Amino acid sequence: MADDVQDSATIGSIEAARQAGITLRQLYYWIGVLRAVKPEVRRHGRRRFRHFTTADVRRLKAIRRQLDRGFTLQAAAKAASHS
Repeated sequence: MADDVQDSATIGSIEAARQAGITLRQLYYWIGVLRAVKPEVRRHGRRRFRHFTTADVRRLKAIRRQLDRGFTLQAAAKAASHS
């Protein structure tokens, strides 16, 4: 299976969600509630921007694969952390 994750230093939320195959809403939920990844947050004026590493995206993709296999979200996150 080809890995379509780019090897750039960091990417933004929209691109991270696209590469992981999830929605932005899912991404924000997984960050806020599940604490699946902890992206770097940079401020620009009053705005905050999340920056994701390649490892962050790979973890998100691993969680999504576990969900596709029928795992609950919590079980998927736990399984992805052990892979």
